[in-house]
Amino acid sequence: MNMPWIILIAVIFVVLFVMILVPKATKSYTGKKDLTNIAWAKGFKRIYFLLSALWMVSFSVMLFAEDDFPKEAILPFLMVVLAPIPLYYFINWIIGGFKKKEKK
Repeated sequence: MNMPWIILIAVIFVVLFVMILVPKATKSYTGKKDLTNIAWAKGFKRIYFLLSALWMVSFSVMLFAEDDFPKEAILPFLMVVLAPIPLYYFINWIIGGFKKKEKK
């Protein structure tokens, strides 16, 4: 019976946290000049690696948690688990086409 109150308090805490601390953390990035100094590619790459790791670990845990996993389903399952690796190179290839080459 107390669970809805706990959830409500947690939601209020998260909203207040976001409203108070996020603007302070991003204050130095709000100017247009400062936005050019941010390494967007590096940040998105780290986010992609983190999400890929979570994807691979969660599907691997599902595989090992299953007691009677059929042998013929291992290859398709591994293709799904390892899908973020070729996807990274494909996205990197696409984005690489938009980069300007510097003249020397």
